[in-house]
Amino acid sequence: SKAISKWAGPFYEGIAKLTDELAPGTSVVTPMPQRGDCRYVIQGITRYKGNRDFEPTVDLVRQIINSCRPHILALGIKRIAFPLLGTGWGRLSPDDCLQTMCEQAVDLLADGSLPLNDCRIVIFNE
Repeated sequence: SKAISKWAGPFYEGIAKLTDELAPGTSVVTPMPQRGDCRYVIQGITRYKGNRDFEPTVDLVRQIINSCRPHILALGIKRIAFPLLGTGWGRLSPDDCLQTMCEQAVDLLADGSLPLNDCRIVIFNE
């Protein structure tokens, strides 16, 4: 979320603070005004902000991506990009995360009920 906050700017940082009390494994949509062709950020919740001992797992990554399905359908999202979930503060292994996310991306694209036709995994080099 640090890299996304840097990209999205102060508007997103303010919205991201509102997610502190959401349960890990859920997601919430944030509209993104004036950010090129990006209309929304779907914030996947990887941990409780107040609990530094909570560590995300690949099962949690699966749960987060699946929680995005209703948002994709309701908003008619055709393109989506995910960062490596839980690999920053959560310290999840990037290799394990990438493998899981690739599997989930294939599942999303194969789901004929979703309008999605482009699913990307973005790796930030910090």
